[in-house]
Amino acid sequence: MKRHFILSLVLLFAAVGNALADDIVARTQFKLANNMWRYDFHYTTVDVDGTTPIELSGAIFMSNDLHEKRKTAKGSILLNHYTITSDADRPTNVQKVTTLEGIFTTSHCFVIESDGIGFGLTKDRKQCYLQGRAAARCNIDAFIAARRLLQQEGFDTGSAVFNCGYSQGGHNGMWVDRLVAEGYRSGELSRINMSILGDGPYDIAGMYRQMVADGKTSFPSALLLIPYEIDAYANFDFSIADAVVPELVSRIPSLVDSKAYNTVALNDSIYKIVGGNKKNGTEVSNIFKSDFLDETSDGMKPLMQWFKDNSLVYDAWSPTATDTIMLVHSKADEVVPYANAESLVAHLNAQGYKPFSLYTPLIGLTHELGGTTYALAAISAISKYKAPTTAIQQVSVPDEATNNCRGTYTIGGQKFAGETPTTPGLYIVNGKKKMVMAK
Repeated sequence: MKRHFILSLVLLFAAVGNALADDIVARTQFKLANNMWRYDFHYTTVDVDGTTPIELSGAIFMSNDLHEKRKTAKGSILLNHYTITSDADRPTNVQKVTTLEGIFTTSHCFVIESDGIGFGLTKDRKQCYLQGRAAARCNIDAFIAARRLLQQEGFDTGSAVFNCGYSQGGHNGMWVDRLVAEGYRSGELSRINMSILGDGPYDIAGMYRQMVADGKTSFPSALLLIPYEIDAYANFDFSIADAVVPELVSRIPSLVDSKAYNTVALNDSIYKIVGGNKKNGTEVSNIFKSDFLDETSDGMKPLMQWFKDNSLVYDAWSPTATDTIMLVHSKADEVVPYANAESLVAHLNAQGYKPFSLYTPLIGLTHELGGTTYALAAISAISKYKAPTTAIQQVSVPDEATNNCRGTYTIGGQKFAGETPTTPGLYIVNGKKKMVMAK
């Protein structure tokens, strides 16, 4: 598809909070089709350690109607990207409308996506794979910087905030919900109206155990990326050579570090080295050493803790700053088993978080085909979304006559435990409307 370069490069400087350095936002426009535009930009965030400033790249996708300001945006979508292994597949290189990004532009929303650590500006670094907190920070910071850029250029970004992602993006998206609930950059993003997340590995430790029990995998590149990421960023002594068979370890620089192979090509290359094929998969013992497949081994103890720390179901937290969550997951997913959705649903129920739903396609879909189903379900949900009313008379809080009206509630009637929340927003406190302002 022909790409037309628009001769426009603008440098903008804007101060941001939370001890981040000044944003340096460089924007270049590309018209990808008659009905789709991509804006590339740079922004400042923090590295995996949570403190060191780092500059990353990201993209904003929009329909031609939004670009020409013929329509007002319904809102903005924070899109967390799925597993990629080739730098050519990064968001700032998307050139087709037949992509997840292209599908989402039909929602009449601005779609904002970070390249993440390991792609785009940082393509020479190892990618930050399934490192929940670090990836979520990068995505939130990209969303805030891009939305500010759009507003500075005269776009109305709409009132709604949608948080979306499939596969790795589903995992990262749920971490976004968590960080927003914890108050990360609450002055600029205090609430998410709706999260729509698909087939995410929310329980990495559970996936590891199921992998060991099954003894096979149909997506070896993803399994290889996990110890590869731990080797790069974990705060304990670990080398990928401790876990992966020597014939694969010796090929990592050419296969993974080069960022030259997409996931399909990387899987095929792994099959050629260790045996197996796309149809039948390969034995996990062809990829990992025996100690890595033994949860009780000394070497696996810190790894299991890493799996749990970067999962979303092993410690108490609740997405209290997200109005509603829609989960999509195929029961036939061979890459990210359905048990991940079951674990997350059990966690949300245990935390008392009720405004969520789980949609399972009636047809048994593979992980790849599930992505299309997810995108269509997400677009449908966004199109039907209506902003909740803030009128106090319509808030469903207990009646004073029951002597049960004391306490703190969201504008949707959800009760908070303990003291008044610190997250900015409108609340009902002891039967009266109260606005919590950003500090």
